[in-house]
Amino acid sequence: MEKLGNAMQTILPMLLILGIGVLCRKGRVMQKQNIDGLKALIVNICVPVMLLRALYTASYSAEMIWITVMIFTVCLLTLSAGFLYTKLFCAPQITPYIMSSFEGGLLGLALYPLLFGQEAVSEFAIVNLGNALFVWTVYYTLLKRSQTGQRVTLSSTLLTISKSPSMIAIIVGVALGASGLGAMIHSSAAGGIVVQMLDFAAAPTAPVILFIVGFNLSLQRTSLNAILPIVLVRIVVMIVLCTVILLGLGAMLPFIAPLERAFIMLFILPTTYMLPILTKKEADTALSTAAISLGTIPTLIAFAVIVFIVA
Repeated sequence: MEKLGNAMQTILPMLLILGIGVLCRKGRVMQKQNIDGLKALIVNICVPVMLLRALYTASYSAEMIWITVMIFTVCLLTLSAGFLYTKLFCAPQITPYIMSSFEGGLLGLALYPLLFGQEAVSEFAIVNLGNALFVWTVYYTLLKRSQTGQRVTLSSTLLTISKSPSMIAIIVGVALGASGLGAMIHSSAAGGIVVQMLDFAAAPTAPVILFIVGFNLSLQRTSLNAILPIVLVRIVVMIVLCTVILLGLGAMLPFIAPLERAFIMLFILPTTYMLPILTKKEADTALSTAAISLGTIPTLIAFAVIVFIVA
């Protein structure tokens, strides 16, 4: 009973906030523009602050480069698998982008500290780094080209990265952590104040994101029929790749084992929530929105299972 009670302390507040989001949409208590304002708060302030907080105090080593390259490669493989699936089964053109990437910035960073605490966020931020780099380089470039038909240059990609608060936070956080300045700040007299300020600014992340997920949790039958097979294939592919990394590569690379829970969290996440924002074609936007709604459900179920196990 104690284990069940501990698990419920995490799961029930999540379900409550999700339910409030669903009710607010159905009752028209809030409009889309209100949700867009909440998204702007999370994307431009809360998540970047959480990333900075996690990365400037993280420990850096050569193993981190291996992890970044590994996850970047996983994203490339799933994107390639998506293109192959599209060609073999005449799937929608948006399929490769649904199959690839992870929503580590919003959903991952919101869920991970609920289970393992704020101090453990740096673990997940390190594992998610390769995914973030992939989304803002290869993923963004290919998706924009497929949607607009225009060639995307290196300078335009770098300009996009320079305007992303999350990427700026990642760059600054890694620079501070890798240079040792982050450790100096953290151990100084002002370190405690800095941590409290960053934690306070990042505190709304989890409840607000769960509310937004609940508000957007809507499935249309026509979109569901087209998206369900793709989401199921993605789940199977992610289970296989996660197993290969943890059991196969984990036996050869000892630095993977301490980050096992961060890898598992990453691989249960749906595709990036940026997908509907980056799509320009109406049909692709509808399909990608449905894919995110449908993909988020197994993520929350898997997270609930993990909560019961860890509790």
